[in-house]
Amino acid sequence: MIICASTSFALVGTRVDGVKLMNGPGYDNKQVMDFPENTPLKVLAKAGEWWQVKDYWGAKGWVDKTLLNNKRMGVVMRSKATLRSGPSTRYSKLRTLIQGYAVEIVQSKGRWYKIIVVDPSEGWEGWIHQSLIWG
Repeated sequence: MIICASTSFALVGTRVDGVKLMNGPGYDNKQVMDFPENTPLKVLAKAGEWWQVKDYWGAKGWVDKTLLNNKRMGVVMRSKATLRSGPSTRYSKLRTLIQGYAVEIVQSKGRWYKIIVVDPSEGWEGWIHQSLIWG
């Protein structure tokens, strides 16, 4: 087996509910836990069809790459983070997000991300400073 370490540390998300996190690359290894749909994961290494990942809370293991999406994902890191109507503090406040919300990053402008909140699945959309997002 060839294991390649990732140099980009990409963040991806789970495509479906119940993605199994294994303690090695393959279903013949012990299952550590499973993830719900839209869980942001940092890619650490790749071994064929299996990617080693880490979630925001620190759980680390291997997942089948076919169960991951190509969306750029992230997690709100602060207990309270302001979602704004544009990429600056000069723009109006839309709402307050809380730590642990999963987001899809759809655009970046300077040090700001345009996001869509995917968990909870309210579909809230707006801009947030990159320092408030893991990803």
